[in-house]
This record gives sequence, C-alpha cells and structure tokens, in this order.
Amino acid sequence: MSTSVKSLTIRFLVYGLTAALVVPLVAIVVMLASAWHEAIRRDATSTVTRIADRAADTVQAIVREGQIKLELLAARPEIRALDPESCGTSLRLLHGVDPTAANMTLIDPSGEIVCSAAALPPGRVPNAAGLEWFIRTRPVKAAEMVFDAVLPSVT
Repeated sequence: MSTSVKSLTIRFLVYGLTAALVVPLVAIVVMLASAWHEAIRRDATSTVTRIADRAADTVQAIVREGQIKLELLAARPEIRALDPESCGTSLRLLHGVDPTAANMTLIDPSGEIVCSAAALPPGRVPNAAGLEWFIRTRPVKAAEMVFDAVLPSVT
C-alpha cells in the first residue's frame, strides 16, 4: 500500500466505497423508472388511439345511417313536393319507428318550415332563414343532415 492510502481514514474509505456502490444503483433505478414511464406512456397512447378510432367509426356509422334515412325520406313524393298537409304525417310515422327523428323538420330553401315530426306551434311558424346554422349550411342539398340546428321558439 502506498502511504497516501494509509493516511486516509477508514471512515473516508467507507464513504468512498458506499458512493461507488450507490451512485451506479441510483443511475440504474433512474433508468428503470424512465423506461417504466415510457412503457406506460406508449400503452396509454395506444389505448387512446384505439378508443378514438372506435369512436370515429361509431360516429361515422351513425352519420351514414342518418344519411341513408334522410335519402329514403327525401325520395318520398310528399316530401319532395314540400306538401305541408301530407309530409308531417310521414315525419310523424318516421318518429314512431325511429325516436331519433323526434325533431326532424322539413324546411324549404327560403327557411320556411313546411312540416315537422313534432307538432308546430299554432299561429306564426318559426323561420330559419336568419339563423346562423341555416346561413352557414347554404346551399343544403336534399336529404342533407344539419346538426345542432335549433329553431327559435315563437311566442
């Protein structure tokens, strides 16, 4: 042994040996924690992506089903004729078969309500021409769905 090692105290040597063992162990723990965190993040990302894909598929199926219903409804002569006397009956019958059609309303290109699955208020019928969603969706094609369309109440 050299004289410099002999002059070191035992306490100092124990501290040095402890540090030589602890520092690599701490580095290993930090690396394991980082790898564990990354694995959890990847798993969470994968789960969120799967859920988002399923939700998008479900929404797409709902929209497509709605489009098919509207296209079939738009093919009916009383709807195409914009006949208020008979189209309301068709819409109410549709509501009986499909409760999601409860608020289905037929609106002509000028914004006038022709008929509705729900009973129209007596007297003056609301007009959609000035509403933001009606203006934004112009020109609406036959049997096109407009979501979040709410008519004002008429008093």
